[in-house]
Amino acid sequence: MNEELNVKPFDYIRRSDPGHVLNIIQQEHPQTIAVILSYLEPAKASILLQNLPHGIQSDVFRRISTMDRANPDALKAVERTLEKKLSALSNDDYIAGGINAAVEIINLVDRSTERQIIESLEGDDPELAEEIKKRMFIFEDIVLLDDRSLQKVMREVDSIELAKGLKAVDSEVQDKFFRNMSKRAVCMLKEDMEYMGPIRLKDVEDAQEKIVSIVRHLEDTGEIVIARAGEDEIIIEEAGEEIKKTDFLWGNIMFLSDDYIKKLISAIDRTTLAKALKVSNHKIYRKLTEYMGFFDRQKLKHTIKKLNDLNIDDVIEAQNKIILMITEPSLSLEIEDDGMEVSRD
Repeated sequence: MNEELNVKPFDYIRRSDPGHVLNIIQQEHPQTIAVILSYLEPAKASILLQNLPHGIQSDVFRRISTMDRANPDALKAVERTLEKKLSALSNDDYIAGGINAAVEIINLVDRSTERQIIESLEGDDPELAEEIKKRMFIFEDIVLLDDRSLQKVMREVDSIELAKGLKAVDSEVQDKFFRNMSKRAVCMLKEDMEYMGPIRLKDVEDAQEKIVSIVRHLEDTGEIVIARAGEDEIIIEEAGEEIKKTDFLWGNIMFLSDDYIKKLISAIDRTTLAKALKVSNHKIYRKLTEYMGFFDRQKLKHTIKKLNDLNIDDVIEAQNKIILMITEPSLSLEIEDDGMEVSRD
């Protein structure tokens, strides 16, 4: 088989400068942007999505969520609009987008972008927004909560609803709850589960949805932090202050203290920082540069402008390098400091 036939649509974007990609696609119709992002890996699509103008983010996300199939001719038309060439497409329809793809993307954007998109979606299409939220965190994901967060959730949950919710889950989920309860409370819960006998699956699911709603509410109010599926919780200690983070999204940098940021930027080499900020929203850019001296900020801007051959993979690699310094603090001592000074005012 011709190797070209295996090339995915929009493959050229994977090799393109992300800044140039943003400049191109943000001028396009939201449906066109949605098609493009649907064919990218979620990690790369999330970077582009969170840097689109806020006015179109939720519209693009909604279109990804409701997309089903893209005709090869339509894909070629989009490519012609972008004045790019693609390898030959097969005659089969390509499946792209859909709620699952949308959820994968939004789970990787920073928290403020996620909140802005969901809130806007709730106004435009509340049913879709609710379906997205359901898939972003399901009952079985409760095992991702740290013990203190789960205890906060349990304080808000009715004991009968908890008994119903635990009736049809695997032992890992049950044990997560049992470990965070007293022996007496565990015995009482198990008795409730036993005495209520068989119950309808719908009653179990309704109880689980109520518990998940409590989890979402506590996350929205900042009471708890949820580590997304496949991620580990990380706790960073600094100056006696405990900072609880997920493993560790780029947008989480916004939650770090100013003192920690000062230490961090003094340990990052300028090229790595420039690559990481090449495609980053203005809040993160400001967070990581506000304590730099004036001349260092100017040098950083100049370095960013010179990065013409950068692609999205390079950006992700640089961001991950910085994330590693945060999650493994000892590694920061091994990073070469290029002399960037930290402003102390």
